[in-house]
Amino acid sequence: MVSESTSLLSPDAAVQRRTDPTLSRKLAGAAIYLFILLDRWWGMIGLSVLSAELALIIVISTHIGWFAGSMAMVACFSTSFCFGTASAARGNYSRAAPFLLVALVLIAGGVLGSHFFIMFDDTFHGQSVREPNGQGIPLAAFMNHTFPVTGNFVYLADGNVRTDIIGETQFCKHKLPVIGSCINRYYCVSPIVPEGWHLSQPIPAWAAVDYASSCTGPAFLHSSEYRAWKLPYRKGVGIEPNSKWTKAIQDAIETHSVKSINGAPLLNWVEDPLAERRWAWQMGWMIVGVCFLAYMIVLTAIGGCAGWAEEAYPGYRAYVYGADDRVVQRFKKKQGKKSKSKGDANSSV
Repeated sequence: MVSESTSLLSPDAAVQRRTDPTLSRKLAGAAIYLFILLDRWWGMIGLSVLSAELALIIVISTHIGWFAGSMAMVACFSTSFCFGTASAARGNYSRAAPFLLVALVLIAGGVLGSHFFIMFDDTFHGQSVREPNGQGIPLAAFMNHTFPVTGNFVYLADGNVRTDIIGETQFCKHKLPVIGSCINRYYCVSPIVPEGWHLSQPIPAWAAVDYASSCTGPAFLHSSEYRAWKLPYRKGVGIEPNSKWTKAIQDAIETHSVKSINGAPLLNWVEDPLAERRWAWQMGWMIVGVCFLAYMIVLTAIGGCAGWAEEAYPGYRAYVYGADDRVVQRFKKKQGKKSKSKGDANSSV
């Protein structure tokens, strides 16, 4: 039998237990460290509230509408802000800090996160359109056949964009309160033609893009959309025809004395239709990650200034390395001195 006072470990083993903890113990200690840094339960509750409200705003904005998402953001902001200010008014500052911080983070995270996830949801969802043999579609085939172009990714066997022939029309997207002023959107088209094409031949397809300024102005002529027209992609996403595109094509026909086949397809001339979708997805999650990171960093800084995070490192050391750790002993001694000086002050009063 071994007495209760006899250690089951040798002195060397006991030292090894304190100085070489297991990985699982270190991870658990890190969780305790973070838990104390974030003001224990209220900090973790604030992080959970931030996750739930941010997810709610993004889901409503993406699947219902931007205005509904804005209303959800106002409701979530008001809830967190009012609870935080009410807690601060009662003197519960450690409870107020997480919720006031959640309200501030929601403003940036809700707007930017929703923007990129809406962009992700609105981008290309179509299929690839090719010849049955897997090759691209010759431009001459559009003269006699129709293909499911709208919303799909079309591969061409030949053709380039004639950037010297541009047609445009403008559309008032938003009317401003000032009389006669408007936010215009310009619809730009340029013919996609095979090698050896000349002006007397009909145009089989059009490259199309809508832009914020004139299609012949310096801003558009230096834009990435115009530069893409000069590249031999021979690929594009089909655009649904409407009256605005028809007016732009008519402007090109009248200005440059060319002619177009009936029902000529409109293509957004791009190399990879999923590139913008991937970028929006990555940016959306990056904004969400930045929101969580900002919350934890700022709340940690507040905790350091307020003093409630002072015991985080000693708590970590106590769990991982044992209660005999020097850092823990110094912290306990420091806390004892504070309690004693506080007691002396109270007794003197």
